[in-house]
Amino acid sequence: MKNNQKKVLRIPLEEKLGLEIYDILEGELIEEILKKSQVEKNETG
Repeated sequence: MKNNQKKVLRIPLEEKLGLEIYDILEGELIEEILKKSQVEKNETG
Protein backbone atom coordinates (compact mmCIF):
# COMPACT_ATOMS: atom_id res chain seq x y z
CA MET A 1 0.00 0.00 0.00
CA LYS A 2 2.77 2.43 0.93
CA ASN A 3 4.66 1.67 -2.31
CA ASN A 4 1.65 2.72 -4.41
CA GLN A 5 1.34 6.00 -2.52
CA LYS A 6 5.02 6.80 -3.13
CA LYS A 7 4.58 6.28 -6.88
CA VAL A 8 1.60 8.63 -6.96
CA LEU A 9 3.38 11.34 -4.97
CA ARG A 10 6.59 11.17 -7.03
CA ILE A 11 5.72 13.39 -9.98
CA PRO A 12 8.76 14.64 -11.93
CA LEU A 13 9.45 18.34 -11.35
CA GLU A 14 9.21 19.17 -15.07
CA GLU A 15 5.81 17.47 -15.30
CA LYS A 16 4.57 19.26 -12.18
CA LEU A 17 5.73 22.65 -13.50
CA GLY A 18 4.20 21.85 -16.89
CA LEU A 19 0.85 21.10 -15.26
CA GLU A 20 1.01 24.33 -13.22
CA ILE A 21 1.89 26.39 -16.31
CA TYR A 22 -0.89 24.66 -18.26
CA ASP A 23 -3.39 25.54 -15.50
CA ILE A 24 -2.27 29.19 -15.58
CA LEU A 25 -2.46 29.37 -19.38
CA GLU A 26 -5.87 27.68 -19.37
CA GLY A 27 -7.12 30.18 -16.78
CA GLU A 28 -5.86 33.12 -18.86
CA LEU A 29 -7.43 31.69 -22.02
CA ILE A 30 -10.80 31.35 -20.27
CA GLU A 31 -10.54 34.96 -19.06
CA GLU A 32 -9.72 36.18 -22.60
CA ILE A 33 -12.67 34.23 -24.04
CA LEU A 34 -14.99 35.66 -21.40
CA LYS A 35 -13.78 39.22 -22.11
CA LYS A 36 -14.25 38.75 -25.87
CA SER A 37 -17.77 37.33 -25.42
CA GLN A 38 -18.69 40.29 -23.17
CA VAL A 39 -17.32 42.77 -25.74
CA GLU A 40 -19.30 41.06 -28.52
CA LYS A 41 -22.46 41.26 -26.42
CA ASN A 42 -21.84 44.98 -25.79
CA GLU A 43 -21.31 45.66 -29.51
CA THR A 44 -24.42 43.78 -30.65
CA GLY A 45 -26.65 44.81 -27.72
